[in-house]
Amino acid sequence: MNTFAVVLLTLLAGVLVGVATNMISEKAKEHSSFPVIAGLIAAAFVALVLVQINGAPTSSTGELTPQPPGTETPQPSNSPPTTNPPSTPPATPTPAQPPVQATSILDLPVTDQETNSLIDLEETDASSINGTAYARTLRYECNLYCNGSSPQVFEVTLGKKFSTFTTSLGVLDTKNGEHRIDISLDQGDPVIYTANPGPPTEITLDVKEVSRMTIRLYAPNELKSPLQAGVDSTIGENGGDLPGVALADPVVLP
Repeated sequence: MNTFAVVLLTLLAGVLVGVATNMISEKAKEHSSFPVIAGLIAAAFVALVLVQINGAPTSSTGELTPQPPGTETPQPSNSPPTTNPPSTPPATPTPAQPPVQATSILDLPVTDQETNSLIDLEETDASSINGTAYARTLRYECNLYCNGSSPQVFEVTLGKKFSTFTTSLGVLDTKNGEHRIDISLDQGDPVIYTANPGPPTEITLDVKEVSRMTIRLYAPNELKSPLQAGVDSTIGENGGDLPGVALADPVVLP
């Protein structure tokens, strides 16, 4: 409360006290108990004025006395309300892709062929080419003489289920000469490959949308008849022109 208000209230309280005192002196003559009542009313009024004047505690310089720590009146905050960012769901781990499964053409359906065209073909568990043993091979090999004709034919059904054919074409470590094979996809023109003793020839073919694959394996020279082979064996000439070639690990990939 400022100084002007304090002075004004003090003057007003003095006037009222004076009026009350005058009334008391007049009424006291008529009633013996009135002075007590009037005194109480005057005292209450003065006490009220003093309370209004001294309502807020002040220091000796007239400033408001600081409140003890922890009793400050909280002030409204002008800061915008804090909103938590939306939580990000944990990333779902990508499942590991299963390894690509290769299928050996030796496990696929084979079409029927004339007997002489496949009698000398053999599916073997092991063949040695350039010093390396291969687990599964399609081998064309004759000893002394061949039972069938050249070429030998191996036709397998792919059924448009595969994308790539791979194999290693090599001459067996016990044979000599240059060997040739042809590979045809459906009714397409044959693709020709050759192999000689030593490192094998690597073959990769695109077989997407292919129904059948036909492989023809040729002898390095004209085949001998069994009679001629017997004569040559008698005079010690035999074996140099007989076939000995293999397709090592022939597989198709999905």
